[in-house]
Amino acid sequence: MKSNIDFYCIGAQKAATSWLYERLNELPCFSMPYIKELHFFDRSEKYPSPSKLSRPLVSRLLDYDILSTSMLEVFSSVYRKNFKKMRWMLNWHFSNINNDWYLSLFENLSLISGDMTPAYSILDVVDIKKMYKLSPDSKIIFILRNPIERAISHLKFYHQSRGVLIDKLSINEIKFFLDSDNQVLRSDYLRTLNNYSKVYNSSNILVGFYDAIVDHPNSFLKEVVSFLGGKKNQVSSLKSNRKINVSKKEVIDQKILNYVIEKYASDINKLSKIFGGYCSLWENRFDDNKQPQKTYSTITLDKINLTK
Repeated sequence: MKSNIDFYCIGAQKAATSWLYERLNELPCFSMPYIKELHFFDRSEKYPSPSKLSRPLVSRLLDYDILSTSMLEVFSSVYRKNFKKMRWMLNWHFSNINNDWYLSLFENLSLISGDMTPAYSILDVVDIKKMYKLSPDSKIIFILRNPIERAISHLKFYHQSRGVLIDKLSINEIKFFLDSDNQVLRSDYLRTLNNYSKVYNSSNILVGFYDAIVDHPNSFLKEVVSFLGGKKNQVSSLKSNRKINVSKKEVIDQKILNYVIEKYASDINKLSKIFGGYCSLWENRFDDNKQPQKTYSTITLDKINLTK
């Protein structure tokens, strides 16, 4: 079966990947899977990224919550008379998981298509090689966000999705989350980039910046679409400043904020030396005497030196 996976967006989590998925879905030169995050390569129990795909089909069918959600998505497609989506959903929810099944999710997506799973940022090299074996010509997109802001956003979103406000948690509970593998791995951008550059050609790895999405979303989107071989002139008609999956505003205790700043100050310094641009702006917030940096929205990995 020929792979029709043109790209992987591997994160970072809380760096506007849902926004990117929605915008690409609106473009006529893209045909994206009906589920944004497929979690095929991170389904191993060694990753702090639980996925229903790690469970065999019988186990999923016997799980009431999973089964009811699956049936709801299938019936919703039928109700809307979207039979193409219905067939896709049946395949997605009620099949045994293997390489051929994964490739079949893209089989009838004839335009530019990809898998947008931020958890792929935490993959080991051995699993990135599995990804490469299935789709060696795919391109990689990785969006960086100030790791301080990303960690706090992750903290808020994780607990708000479970109905818990941050001010109801103890400082030790918050620190436990901030120091967990699930959170720390997702902020280790250099580990991610080094792992992927060992497998994929550096010219096929695009690094983007969350700040650029905030500052000029259309320009950022045009660069991504052009990198993926799409028609960037189609971007102009989109309302690309719409936000997706925004956490509710909460005041973060200064002790926690200081803890996160101290945790990621060294990482930001390294990123600033390598990338400059927005990464230097992150660093400059600690030093008012530094000069403003010229920023850029995206850059391919072959244009920078990860060993600085």
